[in-house]
Amino acid sequence: MKHPIASADRVRLIDPAEAGQRATVKAAQRLNRSSGILAASVLLDSAVEHYRGGFKNPAMFTPIVTSLVSLAASLHGHVDRGEDKHHLRNGVFWATAATGAAGTGFHVYNVTKKPGGFSWQNVFYGGPLGAPAAIFLSGLFGLLAERVRDTPPQRDPTLLGRSAGRILALATSAGLLGTSGEAALLHFRGAYHNPAMFLPVSMPPAA
Repeated sequence: MKHPIASADRVRLIDPAEAGQRATVKAAQRLNRSSGILAASVLLDSAVEHYRGGFKNPAMFTPIVTSLVSLAASLHGHVDRGEDKHHLRNGVFWATAATGAAGTGFHVYNVTKKPGGFSWQNVFYGGPLGAPAAIFLSGLFGLLAERVRDTPPQRDPTLLGRSAGRILALATSAGLLGTSGEAALLHFRGAYHNPAMFLPVSMPPAA
């Protein structure tokens, strides 16, 4: 009977560095999935809302195109097992984040330029402030995915000189608070006539 040690050549020992790199790539793929989910939600929401508005402003096509491109880049990152930053994806995510930031500013301007300025009436019926912020987060999560993928396992990834982990935690918290705030605003407009309308307001802060 062969001793188990005699068959040791059949067992492939995993190099710790290789295992660490695999974990890094897997973490990046998770961030790509998060980016893709956000892009898909913006795509569906903006397509419906801007179709309802008849696309009277050509700029209303911007979030649809941007979220489609971001979604495609996120799906590519999800299946990519490479250990290096993908420069085209990285550029797409920078453009996505910039578009989201510009869109947020435009929506704020769209609310404040109306008679009455930043009033309940204008906030209720103006462009939603959370939608362009979501596409910004999609781009940001994609950028973080590229930074995580491109950083050796023994080092902490950074973005613009800041800890990627801290940026991710802050962005996630801000996104949850924004989701809760927008739900609170819209459901306040609906007078909370259904008790279930309190759930999307109370659960994100608890998370």
